[in-house]
Amino acid sequence: MDKRKKRENELSGEEKKRVPLATALITQPKIIITDEPTGDLDLATANATLDLIDEINEELGVALLIVTHSQNVASRADRLLELLQDEIIIGQYKSVKLRELGKSRHLELDKQSRLKLPKEILAKIGSPKHFIVMLDNGKLVLIPQKTRELEE
Repeated sequence: MDKRKKRENELSGEEKKRVPLATALITQPKIIITDEPTGDLDLATANATLDLIDEINEELGVALLIVTHSQNVASRADRLLELLQDEIIIGQYKSVKLRELGKSRHLELDKQSRLKLPKEILAKIGSPKHFIVMLDNGKLVLIPQKTRELEE
C-alpha cells in the first residue's frame, strides 16, 4: 500500500521509524546516524526495524552509527563504542551486556595517552582527584588519595 499520501497519525510505529531511514537513503549516504531507532517500539516492531537496518547495511553497504541504551539493539551490532557525556570514546567491544558494562569495562587511552575513568566508578570510591599509580606483578594499580601527597 502506498504510504506517500498518508499523514503521520495514519502510520504505524514501525512505519514512522522507516520514514527518516528512507529520507536519509535518498542522498545515497555512506553512513546513517540514528538515535534510539527502536526506543518507543514493542519488541516485534523493534526487531522488524532492526531487520530493515541490517538490510540497509548489507545490501546497500551503508554504515550505521546507532546511539542506544537497548541491549536488543546493542546485541545486533558488529562493534560497540562506549562514550562518556563529553563524547570521549572510553571503550570498544564486540559484544557486551549493557547492564553489566561496569563489570567488564575495557578502557582506552586517548590520543594524549590519558585514561578517562567513568564517573560512576569514581563516585563509588569517593570521587578522588589524586591517585598513587604503581605496577603490581604486571597489573596497573590506582590507589585513590584524598589529598595530593608530595614527595620531598
